[in-house]
Amino acid sequence: MSRARNSRTLPASDYERLVAYSKALVKRNGGVEAASMCTRVSPSQLARYGQQQSEESMPVDVIADLEHEAAEPILTQVLARMRGYALVQLPREAAEPDWMGNLGELSAEFSDVVSRVAECLKDDGKVSASEVKNHRLRKEIAELISVAVKLDKTCEAIEQGELS
Repeated sequence: MSRARNSRTLPASDYERLVAYSKALVKRNGGVEAASMCTRVSPSQLARYGQQQSEESMPVDVIADLEHEAAEPILTQVLARMRGYALVQLPREAAEPDWMGNLGELSAEFSDVVSRVAECLKDDGKVSASEVKNHRLRKEIAELISVAVKLDKTCEAIEQGELS
């Protein structure tokens, strides 16, 4: 595929979002001065990465440094969402399987999600933005996913012979 040197494949709003989250990542690390202490670029360069009019983007190694220090994949999450993916933090290591306990936890979390969604639906058959917030649906769903990921990590460890 031939493309002009300066043409872009994503909408301008996606690049603007990346710049905004680059700025947020620097802020999360204490601002340009503090953030420059944990990566290879200067404070002025970090400031440029957060300017919408700048043609410069934060390099991947700088993102890695800053996300490591922030203990949160701020830009990586944005990139994943832009492509239709969601990031899920994996457990550090699989624990000896407690199948009944894990299944009970999974069932309880699933039940929490179902009951909260049902509560939202009961009045008008719809889930509104305020109901998502008030019923903490995203938090409940994240907890359900976390338990499922823990089970997956255990299965992976069993497959690889790390657990029996």
